[in-house]
Amino acid sequence: MSPFLIALAASTLCLSFDVADILHDWLARLEQYKADEVALSIVLFALASLYAMGRRQSVLEARLRERAVVEIEADKLTRIDDLTGLGNRRAFMQALKNAEIGFYLIMIDLDQFHTINDWSGHLLGDKVLAEVGDRLSRIEEAGDIRAVARLGGDQFGCLTIRNPDRVAARILTAISEPMARLPDMPRVTASIGIAPLGHHLGSLDSPLRDADHALVAAKRAGGNTARQFDKPVPFNCDHVKIEGLVAEEGLEPPTRGL
Repeated sequence: MSPFLIALAASTLCLSFDVADILHDWLARLEQYKADEVALSIVLFALASLYAMGRRQSVLEARLRERAVVEIEADKLTRIDDLTGLGNRRAFMQALKNAEIGFYLIMIDLDQFHTINDWSGHLLGDKVLAEVGDRLSRIEEAGDIRAVARLGGDQFGCLTIRNPDRVAARILTAISEPMARLPDMPRVTASIGIAPLGHHLGSLDSPLRDADHALVAAKRAGGNTARQFDKPVPFNCDHVKIEGLVAEEGLEPPTRGL
């Protein structure tokens, strides 16, 4: 074989090996790139999934919070009196149920309220009720009464842990003050019945009945006064022991019996 052919064969062989190495390296790098791309794709997919799950969880939690707020507001509306903004009878009965021994139930009834409606119509009567509600709210804010509510019509109720006579005197004074926003309105007064919660033993009937007995006694006394029921009696017993407010409050002296 000629030297030329031997040199050509050697050159071709070397070139072949270089091309093979280059091709091998390129294929190796390509496989590595593909492996990296696959790994990167998996990581990106996992991150996207986690983000989507977190986003969905946040949306669900936000919706649950909104729903809870709506439910709370809806429940609140079922416990609020539209006219006065006070609690309604339902709310008051719950408060009375949760009240502890030592509290006093105070029932308030406006005197001759029907004459206000007859004299000026129900629109003005509603304004009077709203004004009374405002005044009771201010007394509540001062801390003298709790769970004040409009029980229905012109009757209100509240609870107190303080001296019930003094609290009743303050309520009567507040209600009877002239109504600046209703300058033509005749003087409004109220009657109050008070009953302790010390003996009701979980029953709501007893304190409500006792306070109602005392309220009737206050009405019979001419109104603008308060009477306290201070002795448990059988349900069918008409005789109750009632105490009036102390003289220092500017009200009637203590009265016993009906």
